[in-house]
Amino acid sequence: MYTGLNINETKKFISKNDPDKENPTIFHLGALDQIVKQYIEDNTIKYEASSSDPEAEAIPKILFATRALLIVKFGIRKIENFINPETKQVVTLECEKIIINDRAYLAMPDKIIAIFPYGALIVELAEEILKLNSLSEGEAKN
Repeated sequence: MYTGLNINETKKFISKNDPDKENPTIFHLGALDQIVKQYIEDNTIKYEASSSDPEAEAIPKILFATRALLIVKFGIRKIENFINPETKQVVTLECEKIIINDRAYLAMPDKIIAIFPYGALIVELAEEILKLNSLSEGEAKN
């Protein structure tokens, strides 16, 4: 028998690259439900068909950076010790509502995502969030 994902559960995560080992930024990550995952996939995977050869297979184009940003946008539920570089104050995460298939989801606002250092942190967070969408062998059996 299958066991579902607890999409309300969160996991604390500290980046292995956090420069402040004494007072690191703590991200509270949550699994994405299937509707949000499908929304992200639909908006980041495109298929191109050849106009010169209608028999040729469509070629997938994956927007990896956009995909990672959307995963982080919907997967982070809370942040501790993240400093806004402009105000030098700790960021307070107040999620905004986004409607997907007539259902409201909470997501991190773009103004906070915009101040994230791009690159390794976004990719690292996206990978950790996606790990939460898989059950371990022990969890699957329960």
